[in-house]
Amino acid sequence: MRAENDIIFDKRKPWMITKVRRDMSLMENQLPFFVLENLFKFTFETQLETLPSLLELAYNFFCVEANLEAKPGTERMFDSKVKHLLDALRFWHLPTPQKALDFKWEKIEAIPRAKQLQAAGVKFRMSKSNCLFDIKFSKGVLEIPCFKLNPTTESFLRNIMAFEQSCYRHDSYFIDYVAFLGDLIKTRADVKLLIEKGIIATENLLGNEEILANNDETLANLFNSFGKESRFWTANIGFCSLSAASESLL
Repeated sequence: MRAENDIIFDKRKPWMITKVRRDMSLMENQLPFFVLENLFKFTFETQLETLPSLLELAYNFFCVEANLEAKPGTERMFDSKVKHLLDALRFWHLPTPQKALDFKWEKIEAIPRAKQLQAAGVKFRMSKSNCLFDIKFSKGVLEIPCFKLNPTTESFLRNIMAFEQSCYRHDSYFIDYVAFLGDLIKTRADVKLLIEKGIIATENLLGNEEILANNDETLANLFNSFGKESRFWTANIGFCSLSAASESLL
């Protein structure tokens, strides 16, 4: 279904498809998913029985540059009750099963930055989990899944946070996660520590982004900018317990 001279999928220009993924995840570019499904069924009407579902195709398209937990073949992967592609991207990142919410807002005090926690005796370890939100603190060890930076990370996070503010204010996994990272990362030393522990991975940054990958201060400023834009009032029990644990250390 691709032309030989297709400039989007040209292997000599890998950044083209990256830009397409970024544009398709912009909040202002979203179309209702039922519209996309109807177009898909209309276009491939005679092949529907042999083709994967539209959500499965979308997952395979986005997973190359995403920190996704869900694996192909699981029932929850291709739940068609999503509003649009950005909603699907958020859904695929959520933990299974999702942690309970107590529906009571709690103000989360700033968590000490990474180097301060290390000085207080906390050990950092990269979690083997591939769900971003599977963060655990036990017996002085803070386990955090690897967060893979790529050329679309900043755009994706800003759009998914704006979407949560509009539609998932009581279930704001990404807003809480970004605020958590914003607290942990304040300085170049914090970035360097988390990179050394494998908690932040920069190898997927390409081209001009290599400058970002090799500049701890720029990375620190990036996460600081996220933190400044994120309130940290949450009903998410997991983040509430993390905050309480950190307060007991200092």
